[in-house]
Amino acid sequence: MRYWGLAVLGLAALAGCGGGGSTNAPQGYALDPALARAVPADTIILGAIRMDRARQSPLYQEWQAKLPATGLDELKSRFGVDPRADLDELVAAYNGKEMFTLLRGRFKSGDLAAKLTEAGGERADHGGRTLVKRGDTGVAFLSGTVAAAGPLPLLHAAIGAKGAGKPSSLLSNLTSVPVDAHVWVLTTGGATLNFPQGSNAGNIDKVLSTLQSLSGWANFDQGLRIALRGTATDADAAKRLHTQLRGLIGMGRLSAPDNRPEMLKLYDAIEIKQVDKTIKANANASAELLKQVLAK
Repeated sequence: MRYWGLAVLGLAALAGCGGGGSTNAPQGYALDPALARAVPADTIILGAIRMDRARQSPLYQEWQAKLPATGLDELKSRFGVDPRADLDELVAAYNGKEMFTLLRGRFKSGDLAAKLTEAGGERADHGGRTLVKRGDTGVAFLSGTVAAAGPLPLLHAAIGAKGAGKPSSLLSNLTSVPVDAHVWVLTTGGATLNFPQGSNAGNIDKVLSTLQSLSGWANFDQGLRIALRGTATDADAAKRLHTQLRGLIGMGRLSAPDNRPEMLKLYDAIEIKQVDKTIKANANASAELLKQVLAK
């Protein structure tokens, strides 16, 4: 589940290396209260995938048969949970050291707990809630529709103190996320994911480390819309980041094969602007353009 969380955060951060925009949809994404209560107070990166909404998008419905299914089929076979059908929302919270994942969906907690135990887990119920642990991590069932995975102290806090006593400050920033977002991410204070330096993923950390805050979202209803807004420490830092991001897009255009004109159109769909110490990024790719890009 940790890698699902990283996927959420990575997708949005990578979009910052070439995207961002505006929306006519109402702002103010509403996170399910059962999920919001369980978000640790010390979270510095918070992201989510609304799987129920994404499944209804034309893009997903057209390409779902081509998505890798081996791991998902194994999950369904071993644990009776199919993320493609049974999970509605995934929330990943990162505090700089540990990942904490929340899932909302349709699963039978008793049956799933039994299968996790059969797979090597140990029942360690806490605060009247079912919890299966393995080492110093585990899976807890906070309700009939919400499960959490992560370090035991965070699971205990989510069960007993309902979110470590006070809500994460990042939750107040959800007002900047439109209600129809399929994927979103929020960060604060130079947060990074501690990827290896010099790797492609490490470039995500370079971007995040220069920002005081970042908010972003993506929607797949009509092609792909991505919007991000980052605040740098000052205008000079924002200018440097703006230059770096535009340089990455330029390098991408130069490296596009001559027989892939659709790649140039994809890069042209990206717009990056700087206003004082704020970086705004928009990407708007049509369904037809995505079809051409993904077809090869």
